[in-house]
Amino acid sequence: MAKPTEPWPPPSEAPVARIVIPRFEVEAPVVVRGVDGAGVMQTPDGPEDVAWYDFSAKPGYGSNAVFSGH
Repeated sequence: MAKPTEPWPPPSEAPVARIVIPRFEVEAPVVVRGVDGAGVMQTPDGPEDVAWYDFSAKPGYGSNAVFSGH
């Protein structure tokens, strides 16, 4: 049986700080959010910001990362 390949480059331990998508001219700061007491996802700070939800996977770690923005 073939050995699973390791991701390259390996995932970073750095905090999630920016999202850059050149094709769509997106370059925005990322704030870490969760859910409030009612279970509602917290929103980014403003229309130029993006939220990454700490209940989801960290980008690059092989699962679904959840972001929101305008």
